Amino acid sequence: MATHRKRRCCDVHCNNLWSIWYGLLVVTLEAFVVYKCVSRFLLYLALPWPERKQPYLELNLFVGLVGAGVVLLPFYFISFMFKIGNLANDGYKLGFQLSACAMDPPSVLAQSSGFVRNAWHHGGPTAPFIHLVSAFCFIIPKVFMEAKLIEVGFLANEKVWTTDLDWLIPHQDRMIILHFLTGGAVNASSSTAHTTPTPFHHPAAQIREYLEAEDTWWPCSPEFINYGIALFVYSVRYPAVFWNTNKGFAFLFSLQLLANSFQNLLALGGISIMYKVQMLGPQNVLHKYEPFLLNKSICMLLLP
Repeated sequence: MATHRKRRCCDVHCNNLWSIWYGLLVVTLEAFVVYKCVSRFLLYLALPWPERKQPYLELNLFVGLVGAGVVLLPFYFISFMFKIGNLANDGYKLGFQLSACAMDPPSVLAQSSGFVRNAWHHGGPTAPFIHLVSAFCFIIPKVFMEAKLIEVGFLANEKVWTTDLDWLIPHQDRMIILHFLTGGAVNASSSTAHTTPTPFHHPAAQIREYLEAEDTWWPCSPEFINYGIALFVYSVRYPAVFWNTNKGFAFLFSLQLLANSFQNLLALGGISIMYKVQMLGPQNVLHKYEPFLLNKSICMLLLP
């Protein structure tokens, strides 16, 4: 009698084609972001910072956060390249069998017992989550350094009100609305920023022109684009698991995540303005100055 031996499936399985292409494109984008971060860091080191205003804290945060984002890249590569047992990450859809691969459910679901295993299998997609965390690590240092550059005079005071959302709502329009709502409480820094002398004896005007000309060809910074892509992919990939089971639930779930993503982008812009105002001093920006409820340290904690 002929004996039939079952072929043993390999323990390592490549992920879906869309996941691999998505990962490769994101790795390319984040490599460009890292290049921009390193270029900015070298530029910040070369600036003639005034005495007692050296950005030791900001530069340490810059190195630490960018380094954390780089460290996450190998884990991101593994999660988008291979199947790791997470349903959303592996492209599995409940109610629809994708393939006969040993790593695909129902075998995965049959072994899903225990809180930790269930949380891993049914939690958010791993690759987009790591992408989201790394993108956040790349975008936050830019806020800290911009605030410090404004404080010492390397950037104009009007840069306090600029964000990566200016392509959607220009900050001049926001200043008009804010001026109307606050009864003229906002300082007209845009008209006086270029006429007031710089407080330090160094070529601040040339440095300001160079820094303001950087990335002018982008509607927004590459860090912001990377962060927005990470939020969008997460908002689509997680609900896709339930699409074949309940399309209404999956659509509402995706709509909620997209709304939360848009709120995160708006909150990032608002908190960055609040932090820059705190660094420059509210009394130097607002005519009707009143002490803020949140200080600079708490504003930093609001960013995550």
